[in-house]
Amino acid sequence: MLICGGSMEVRCKLFMGTLKKAVLDWFSGLLDRSITDFDVFSRLFMAQFATNKKKPPITSDLFDLKQQREESLKDFLQRFNEVALKIASLDERMAVIAFQKGLRSGAFDIALERANCQTMSEVRAFALSHIKTEEGQINKRAAESRE
Repeated sequence: MLICGGSMEVRCKLFMGTLKKAVLDWFSGLLDRSITDFDVFSRLFMAQFATNKKKPPITSDLFDLKQQREESLKDFLQRFNEVALKIASLDERMAVIAFQKGLRSGAFDIALERANCQTMSEVRAFALSHIKTEEGQINKRAAESRE
């Protein structure tokens, strides 16, 4: 909703129509005439909802990511990268360790440990090579089963 012109009183009344869910419930629960102007409303609003702002992820959040049971390496790598890209000052070495710790145990996990990657770029390149080989094997088996 775009409000052009009008008095502050009109703007405040129209603003209420833009509120939804929790904010509307909070606003409706305020005492009558407790908001005398927009500055008062702004202070009350910020005091109530400033903590609801989602914090940007930090490197240690990567340790919470785990490869799910049926999740492919390709999907896990993509999900991991989506979070890593949101981190302002990514600690590369910690990201590598977090990625390794998040992997399910298996052939790739062992191979990655032996590869001794130092950066996420190295991990991505190594993983993409493994994914390409893995997908090639799947396609080959599918072709053989059709014969």
